[in-house]
Amino acid sequence: MTTSEVISNQYKQKFEFINFRNGRIFDFSVLLICCLSFGFSWIESILNYDSHHWGFMYVQALDLKRGLIPYKETFPAYGIMTTWIQSLSLTLFGERLISIGIATGIFYSFSLFLSYQLFLKFLPKYAAFFSTLLIFLLNGYIIFPWSNYFCYTFFLLSLLMFFSKKNKKKCVWIGTILRILFIM
Repeated sequence: MTTSEVISNQYKQKFEFINFRNGRIFDFSVLLICCLSFGFSWIESILNYDSHHWGFMYVQALDLKRGLIPYKETFPAYGIMTTWIQSLSLTLFGERLISIGIATGIFYSFSLFLSYQLFLKFLPKYAAFFSTLLIFLLNGYIIFPWSNYFCYTFFLLSLLMFFSKKNKKKCVWIGTILRILFIM
C-alpha cells in the first residue's frame, strides 16, 4: 500500500459518518434535532409568562406530590398519569414551574426520536430524517405542558413494539402501554 492509499483510508474511516450511503449523518442530525427541541423547550419553560396554563398543570402535580388524593381532594384534569409524571419531575428537579417544562420537553424530544425510529420501519433513512425534520419545523418545542406530549410518546412506543420483529409477549406490552395512554 502506498502512503496516499493509507492516508485516504484514514480519512474514509474518520469521515465515514458523513457518507450518505450508510446514513449515519441522518442519525446524527436527528439526535441534534432532539437536543435542539429540548433546548428550545427549556428556554420556553424559563421564559413563559402564562401562569394560567402552566400554573394549572403545576398545581395539579404539586397537589399529588404533597399527598392529596386524586379525584377526591384534587382534580387531575388531564389524567392521573400526566399529573404523576409531572409530580415526579417536581421531585427530581425541584418545586419550580420550570420542572414541569423539563419533563414535558424530555418526553417531546424522546418522541421525536421515536418518530424517526418508526419512520425507519417504512422509509429510507433520508426520508425518515426529512419526516422528523418536518415534525420539528412544525412544532419545534413544547408550548404548554399538556398531556398530548406524554400520550404521543407512549403511542409511538406501542407502535414500535407492534412493528418490531419480536412476537413474544408483544401484545401484552402493547396493551399495557396503550392502557397507560388511556389513563393519561
